[in-house]
Amino acid sequence: MPSDAPSDAASGARTPSGARDPSDNLAPPQNLALSDNFASGGNSASGERRAPSEKRKGQLGDDEIREVLSKAEVGCLATLNPDGSPYATPLNFVEMDSKIYFHGPASGRKIENIRSDPRVSFSAALTDPYRHGPVPCDTTALFRSVVAQGEARLSDDKILAAKVLSAFSRKYAPQHKSPSFEEGRLARTFIIEVIVSRWTGRFHR
Repeated sequence: MPSDAPSDAASGARTPSGARDPSDNLAPPQNLALSDNFASGGNSASGERRAPSEKRKGQLGDDEIREVLSKAEVGCLATLNPDGSPYATPLNFVEMDSKIYFHGPASGRKIENIRSDPRVSFSAALTDPYRHGPVPCDTTALFRSVVAQGEARLSDDKILAAKVLSAFSRKYAPQHKSPSFEEGRLARTFIIEVIVSRWTGRFHR
């Protein structure tokens, strides 16, 4: 099921090109694992050429992960409460340049949690009709899912707000071909930007 997310070690979790793992405490980027797409044709930060890596059964490549994120309408952002317990919030979102963006008010529990500890996790999924067998236990969920970890940043920058709102419009209101946003609306728009350090995609078809 989509909620059955694998661990990094077993799942083939990959780091989007150029992303930095907050748990590395600003370690040099060459210490990070490369994404499958980057490894199959690009160079590492140290200039080393990497061999292609096989996509294991049941796992999505980077482009397929981005497709899920472009089509999924709601994702779940998990932040950490002061006592270390998780706090998960379902939200609309967009993905751009291997970062995940949300917008909303500049206050609330998730905002306070991010100010206190920027580490976050995010998940989203696309589901298809269930495949039914002759008995209830033969029912199978067909899905594509993504789990991402990273670090959240808060921003009230109006240029970033315009870019993010334009991306939201393209995804959720594509009938508006050339959206424009009033200065007052941009000034009220608060952005959460998740710098993805690693993500994993799974499917069952």
